[in-house]
Amino acid sequence: MLSPSLVELIQAGAPTDLDDDAIAVALRCWMFVGNDTPFKQIRIFPPGGKLTWKPGTTATVDGRFVFGKRVSISRTSALDEYIERFRVAINRRPSQGTSIVPLSGGRDSRHIFLEMCASGSSPDIAVTVGGWKQQTLDAEIAAALSDRAGVRHTILSLPDSRWHAQSSAMPATHLCTFEHWWLQNLISFIGAFDGEAAVYEGAAGDVLSTAVLKSEKRRRQYAEGQFSELAESILDPEPYFRQFLPNAWYGRFGRELAVDRLVTELKRHAEAPNPLASFFVYNRTRRVTSIPPTTLFSPHATVWCPYLDADVWDFLSSLEPELLESDAIFSFHDDAIHRAYPKFADIPFSAKWGVKPRRRRYELRTVAEMITGTIGARHVPIRGTFLWPRLARGLIDSGYTTEAADLASIVAYLTALAEWGGL
Repeated sequence: MLSPSLVELIQAGAPTDLDDDAIAVALRCWMFVGNDTPFKQIRIFPPGGKLTWKPGTTATVDGRFVFGKRVSISRTSALDEYIERFRVAINRRPSQGTSIVPLSGGRDSRHIFLEMCASGSSPDIAVTVGGWKQQTLDAEIAAALSDRAGVRHTILSLPDSRWHAQSSAMPATHLCTFEHWWLQNLISFIGAFDGEAAVYEGAAGDVLSTAVLKSEKRRRQYAEGQFSELAESILDPEPYFRQFLPNAWYGRFGRELAVDRLVTELKRHAEAPNPLASFFVYNRTRRVTSIPPTTLFSPHATVWCPYLDADVWDFLSSLEPELLESDAIFSFHDDAIHRAYPKFADIPFSAKWGVKPRRRRYELRTVAEMITGTIGARHVPIRGTFLWPRLARGLIDSGYTTEAADLASIVAYLTALAEWGGL
């Protein structure tokens, strides 16, 4: 069977035997790798995929990675080439209807936004989901950029109910990520244009043009074939899972399974010019951060992803990793943006990661709804002696409410897995 929806496949009778190796990885690094899903006999279409079928024969599915050819180039020349190729990529993607840029305080969306403004095709609207992370200051920085560029800026709030948004996001994202619940109001905002909009999205920009998720140590481990050590560095620490998962489930989703599965996937990228970048873009980007443009926004608008333009991809994926690993993780992309748009260089970038603000009433509601949403659920693989004391404390201890509310992602995921997987 073939479908754009994993849930539809299950509803049509696809087997739901769990893929223990795939789940073991996902629980520890918040992404599925390769073409894995939580279910053994359901796979996503591979990159560069081709399905061949003739009546009376079994269908075959093939795929391939696309890598640029490694080049040696000076940093200055690389910056100029990046700026020019990205300019062409934006010009290749004309607006259809109302043009919308989801604008954060970071780099990827800023590069898109400023290039559209510089090219004379300024977006009609820049939109930011505010209140997600305190120290990132996304809304304030996006507002400053928009004000200087003379572009209308809209700030959207988080969903009224995190728990319900989290729960509804699980089938919408094919049970393959724990993220994106915070985009619920942005999806509704885009949907209000009834298909007469173009959204410009920054998928892959960070992995391709910065050293995010990469390091000299990890690069050395790749070069020396230390795949088990590299896998261990990508997976989260273990004690948490021993507490969280019941013994039987911890045995099924053990760390050794996760390491072995991750090693297999890491080896597939060893011949790429930048193996770490290739691994993360074909896994983290393809399996997690690409879901909003390809799955959540695309039913409502034309969606452009200029970092995936063929010429931009070929160039960025061919760069030597050392060129991106300078004194700061993001300096290559920072310098490209400042070089191309000097009039905006004084507006800072927000932090990539920040401390979440305390929203006592919002998080208290999340905890309460988590309790009511899971108390009647059957066969959810969560240790009750871990979960219930923490949720109870979250109700009465204001200093702990935020931490209790943050359990919503993993709890909602495992609850959905129990429901759709028939545990």
